Amino acid sequence: MAALGQVTPASVVCAVLGCVVLAVPFIAGKLLEEERPATEGGGDEKPFRSLLGASDTETLSGDDGAERKRLPYLDNLKYIAQCLVVSSHYVSPFYAFPFENEWSWVPGFREMVLNPPCIAMYAFTSGYCSKGALAPQRLFRVVSSLIVPFWLVTELTVLAHCLPFSVRAKDLVTFAQCYAGAERPSHHLWYLGSLVMWRLLAPALLLFKRTYVISTCLSISLFFPYAWNVKPSPVIWWLSMGLHFLPYFAMGLITPPRTLHRAVEQHTRMGWLQLGGVVFLKVYICLTLLSPAFRHFFKQELHPYMQSASYQQCCSPPLDDPLREHFSSGAKLEYYLVWGRKAVAQFILASVLAVSICVFVPRWPSRMTRWGTHSLVAYTLHDVVLKGVRRSMDAADVDGRVQSSPWVYWTVIFATGPIFTAALSTDFVAKQSNATQDTYMSVCP
Repeated sequence: MAALGQVTPASVVCAVLGCVVLAVPFIAGKLLEEERPATEGGGDEKPFRSLLGASDTETLSGDDGAERKRLPYLDNLKYIAQCLVVSSHYVSPFYAFPFENEWSWVPGFREMVLNPPCIAMYAFTSGYCSKGALAPQRLFRVVSSLIVPFWLVTELTVLAHCLPFSVRAKDLVTFAQCYAGAERPSHHLWYLGSLVMWRLLAPALLLFKRTYVISTCLSISLFFPYAWNVKPSPVIWWLSMGLHFLPYFAMGLITPPRTLHRAVEQHTRMGWLQLGGVVFLKVYICLTLLSPAFRHFFKQELHPYMQSASYQQCCSPPLDDPLREHFSSGAKLEYYLVWGRKAVAQFILASVLAVSICVFVPRWPSRMTRWGTHSLVAYTLHDVVLKGVRRSMDAADVDGRVQSSPWVYWTVIFATGPIFTAALSTDFVAKQSNATQDTYMSVCP
């Protein structure tokens, strides 16, 4: 078996084929450029790029048929959620502590408390912004704008994995250290795949009465993902995750625009007493979850998806991961029997934490409003950037320092997470990314 970084005939062939595949859309776009008809407005229609729905200049239709301006609050919420996601992904390489270590509760805390509220806010915002994307022609553009970056990033990852780089240089642009390397190059893009599924399911969800949509989606998310016990496939992974967060998307989809506008206005005029109550609730939840009893709970009770067959088969931990012994025996029957109770508890916990975070999101236009409109760019690029930072930390032997003082390290991580997100969400980065995507989108009819 050839070692990583060794030039072989197979790697050369794969590299050439990858270049050809990546060049086809560029060539086709140039050939079809003169044949593309102009839109009724006299210019080419701009692609729908935003990861979570409407762009910053789009209006949304209200219940009374009137068009409403997109709330800056939504883009601010997207930016803050992205900062938390980047920070949690930044922490993840360093939480593989032995189970007898005092910090061994971090895996369960991150997977059960830190990530769900962030993804819940993303999914809710996505559902709310999908109201104007249900027309057949518009739905096709929305789905295409999500599939193109998914396919492009995956192809670039596989191509980089085949190039004759050194192992260290290759790890900067591939997923060689994450879930069996290039076999699952699109692992961190599971949200894009889930968002495609949510957008396609949206017309069907609206056929139900509004009072039954959430209960139906919650029932599906409780039982459907855990019935998968098939051959390993990354599709099963993002399908399970997508169904798990489907209720949050449905909540945003059925929320009337006037309800969200009224809620934002009321929170803007929130008195000090109400604000103090929310702060107390948030601090109480955090202190309770960090108590010794809950630390012990997070040591024993892992994220529900880590107990599912789809996670164990598709995303099993590396051989040197201390958590591997907990997955080796497979998904036990008792986890399936008690999963309903745990899932409902996690659903309530994620909702409470998400609401407590949403209260502190600014309601007025700001710099983060502009950054929030480029969430797709930040999402697709953040994993590559964090891998480069991870390699630099390996060279500086940061692991030993994290073991001795993790609180100091995590403080730095959560302070630099927003900086990374803002850097990836700047207009310059978004312009370069959108220029590449425009070329690929030009082949769409």
